[in-house]
Order: sequence, then C-alpha cells, then structure tokens
Amino acid sequence: MQKKIRIGVVAAGAIATKYHIPGYLSCDNVEIIGISDLNQELATKVAQKYGIKNVYTDYKDLLAQKPDAISICTPNRFHAAIAIEALNKNINVLCEKPLAMNMEECKALEKAEQDSEAFLMVEFPMRYDRAYQKAHELIEKGVLGKITIIKSTWNHGGPEKWSPNGSWFYKPELAGGGALADLGVHNIDIVRFLAGGNVQMTKSFCKTQVKDSTLEDSAVVILCFENQVLGIVDASWCTGPQQVKTEIQGTNGRMELFGWPTPGFRKAFCVDQDLYFFMDITDVLEEGSGVDAPAIQIIRYHMEDEQTQARIIRNAVCDYDRTCQVESGGRILL
Repeated sequence: MQKKIRIGVVAAGAIATKYHIPGYLSCDNVEIIGISDLNQELATKVAQKYGIKNVYTDYKDLLAQKPDAISICTPNRFHAAIAIEALNKNINVLCEKPLAMNMEECKALEKAEQDSEAFLMVEFPMRYDRAYQKAHELIEKGVLGKITIIKSTWNHGGPEKWSPNGSWFYKPELAGGGALADLGVHNIDIVRFLAGGNVQMTKSFCKTQVKDSTLEDSAVVILCFENQVLGIVDASWCTGPQQVKTEIQGTNGRMELFGWPTPGFRKAFCVDQDLYFFMDITDVLEEGSGVDAPAIQIIRYHMEDEQTQARIIRNAVCDYDRTCQVESGGRILL
C-alpha cells in the first residue's frame, strides 16, 4: 500500500478552503493531518467540513506532528517566519504568494532551504495549468515564430469580493503590498515562464486610485528579457467583473489565454489565417456524443474559408480530428 503524504494546513481562510484543501483532497496519496488557525472556531468549522481530524490554534503544535509538508495560507507578514521554522525541521513548504514581505526575508528563506533537507515552493499554479503548459510547448516548438511581446492582466473588484476576512489585504503591516503583490505576482510568474530567459530590466508604476488604503490598488510592470522579449503586466483591485488574460505575440501569430485555471478556462491563438481555441472539453461536447472527455480541446477556425475543425487533445497528445460547426451563440457542435 502506498504511503500517503501527510499535510498540515496553516490558516483556515478563503485561500485554504477554496484551493489548498480541495486540491489535497483530490489526491489519493495525500492525507491532511491537521489545520491551525488563531481563530479556533473557524478552524474547527473548516476541519469538520473537510474531515480534518486535528485542530490547533498554534502552528507550532501542527509542526510538532511532523507532517511531510505544510501549506502556508496566512497573511503575508507571517510567511517567512513559519516557512523558516518548518524548513529548520526538514518539513517541506508550499507557501502562498508573495513569498515574503521584503528581499531580506526572501534571502533568509533561501538560506533556510539551502540548509534544510526539505523544499520550499511558492504557490504559482498558472504555469502548471494544462493550457499554459501547452502554450509553452507550442512556443518552444516555434509555432508562433519569434516571441516579441507577452501581456498579462489580472484585475477584479478587490479581495473583499472573494474573501470574507479579506480586510487584512489593505493593511501594509500585514500585506506588505497591494494589487501587485496579490495579483500581479501571478502575471509576472507566467510571463517569465512563457518568455524564457532572465529578466534584464524592469520598470513599474503603482497607484492608489480607488481603495481606502496606502497600498497600490493598480499597477503596471514592464519586463525586458535578455532574449529581447518584452513583458507587460497590469494588476488592479478596481475593476469588475474579474478579468484574467495573457496574450503572447510572435512573428507568426499570437495566442490568448483567458481566465483563471478552472473548468471552462478559455484560450485561443492565431497563426497566419488559422484561429485556434483552447477550452475545457466538458463545455463543448454535446451530451451523448460518446466521446471520452479529454483534458484540452483545440478548435481550428480558418478565417478565409470559414472551415472549423476541432482537435481533441488528451494529455497534450492529439487523438483525432473532427469537423464541427459553430452556432451563432458560439456553442461548438461536434
């Protein structure tokens, strides 16, 4: 019988309950052995909902149970201290972004990992989404030609729109940064992932335009890479509804990816006169089609003759092609 990976979750807020805990529970080889939060009532409620046996009000008591790894889902101020303590005990760490409050803390974390037998990882899930993985593969194959510019956007109405206890995001002593630290870090990571090479130069513009906080609620960052690719990132807490979008421009075409990595995540790219779309297969296959649901679908639309084809992708391997039609409302019929 395979030994399960023993996980501890530090903090029981929205990021833990929306992403970390459900993610762990979806893995057969993972067991959540405990959760800690200063708010015992909240931690107990979360533990009961997800079947977590042990509840702690002090994360040190959770670390004492010697989990194989922990997820740090606390406000940003506490990331470094908790991660360093876990690494000193040779406990692997998955830390919510941003990694720390400043460069000094980041360097301390780097040293702690170097001195530990355990690993430290920042929670940047976009680069592991199947569509971004496929986009990276196509870029590496040269499908889009030479990559020139990559733009990545994330904006929504603010943390209070999705987190009931999200007021700490506006407090400098707890957050350390605003929309750029909260959202823009994801965009910077995915631009770096897709562009390849090292960042040579950056320029940023941060403003507080709407929110009652001294932290930025809007930001724009320009990245210049050694391989001549230019990256443009913008992040905002001032816009609704939410928009998450990445556009990759190349000499042979462009690619667009829309939305956070969830079912229904839409993606598209254009090469010469062919327009391609990525989307979750469950959104486009008609019931009773008899087709096993693969991971990703690519739909090819040739703009000259208006011929549309659907290419079914399973685990980034093409299984078969199928001609399809597009209704006026945009629904794909196979």
